[in-house]
Amino acid sequence: MSHNFGISAYPPVTAAWRGTDIKDDPVTQSNKKGYITFATSGPIREPRKCFINLQDNTRLDKMGFAPFGVVEGDGMRVVIMFL
Repeated sequence: MSHNFGISAYPPVTAAWRGTDIKDDPVTQSNKKGYITFATSGPIREPRKCFINLQDNTRLDKMGFAPFGVVEGDGMRVVIMFL
């Protein structure tokens, strides 16, 4: 389970990113609870969407989902409040 976010509500910003490709990072950490990861659907990921893992999702590691940050401390309590 995870929660997606990252698409701008401001149409010109969304349009500026449309069609932009960002190469995937190598997976160097596991998709554990609290880790922030870009959404991907193949060798070039969707640069406008990311998600916070709400539980351990280690199955995503072998699928190329590379975490780039982590929510620490009481931050997860705040993330859950957004759901």
